[in-house]
Amino acid sequence: MLKILFLSPLIAASFLIATPKTVVFNYGGVLVGKGDHKAIANFIQSSFALSDLDLEIAYLTKEKAVKSQNVTDEDFWLTFAQTRQIPLPEDWAQTFKTIKQQSIQVNYDVYQIVEQLKKNNVRVALLSNVDNWRASLIRDLGLYDPFDLCILACEIGVKQPNLEVYQILLNALGHSPNEVLIIDDKQRNATSAKELGIDTIVFTSPIQLQLELKERGLLETLPINPP
Repeated sequence: MLKILFLSPLIAASFLIATPKTVVFNYGGVLVGKGDHKAIANFIQSSFALSDLDLEIAYLTKEKAVKSQNVTDEDFWLTFAQTRQIPLPEDWAQTFKTIKQQSIQVNYDVYQIVEQLKKNNVRVALLSNVDNWRASLIRDLGLYDPFDLCILACEIGVKQPNLEVYQILLNALGHSPNEVLIIDDKQRNATSAKELGIDTIVFTSPIQLQLELKERGLLETLPINPP
């Protein structure tokens, strides 16, 4: 006699999701928070004695220069001081770099999950819409080091949620879409990746992330204990 098994939607869905070979983390919003940009702005404003309006105008000019002239953030401000004959302390550049480093809010719980995945022999990669100057800062801090592959918008010339980003990712990994899992805090990026058949997790917290990874068979133990 033929027996027909009826599975709950949750159990049935788990059979449809293959265990991925590579887990890809979006950088901003997952591995780091929004950052303390106010501290950087206050330092710039103080260094050049700018009004709020002058600071806004200077920032707009800087963004254009960074994009069109491929200059670093630091180089722009040093040139800004030189053209306006504003004397700066000898250690200004190093202080500026330190403040920018301190402004990055690293999500160490997620980095702990990354390390656990690596111990489980799961490949980890990174996606980011980062620009050149911030990528250089992040690289100096060693925050890219844990990842086997980093796909950065400033290097490939296209940003998420453009489908080309995910195709570049797949080609670089040498994977088919069902072999990749992307973790992103933005629904629009997740929706775009899904168009290519890539499984995604919309990140809300480290606890939520590790539970979903455990459901996919990627974590045997939970590195972060739920409250």
